[in-house]
Amino acid sequence: MHARGVDDAIRDRLADLWDARVAHVRAHPEDREELTGFYWFVKSGKFAVQWWLPRLKEAAQLDPQLRAEHYMIGREIALSADFDPRAAFDVLKLLLEGREEAGMAVYDLTRNAVPMVIAKAIASGDVGLKRDAEAYMNDLGEAGNLGLQSEVAKFLDGTLSRDDVDE
Repeated sequence: MHARGVDDAIRDRLADLWDARVAHVRAHPEDREELTGFYWFVKSGKFAVQWWLPRLKEAAQLDPQLRAEHYMIGREIALSADFDPRAAFDVLKLLLEGREEAGMAVYDLTRNAVPMVIAKAIASGDVGLKRDAEAYMNDLGEAGNLGLQSEVAKFLDGTLSRDDVDE
């Protein structure tokens, strides 16, 4: 966490490790706990979004427990929507899937990721993604997130920016 960066050779070895663990869990779903801890690659800020976002998505698809962990990566997910709005939207939905209980991870994602990711998805120019994002926003609104539409609108009209996402 204290390093200024990660050398390419080390990054590639870490990618091999993460990919190997995902392949193992794909073949042996009972070993899902092998995927815990990789969120630190996201949180560290030392790796490019293009490197960790597809890996995080695959890990979240394979491990429902990963979704229940208490990872505070809302800001990182929000900012990843600048690079790949579809993948950021998919990861956000996976991480919130089945999350009825309150908690810091849900709060973090709801406050720091949901409005910006939905706004980026709506503004992406992808008609299908826009439709999916609007439907998800409506679902979250029906579930009690009553101010979400206005928060998303603030990102869309420029009243809020990525700098407004909590650090």
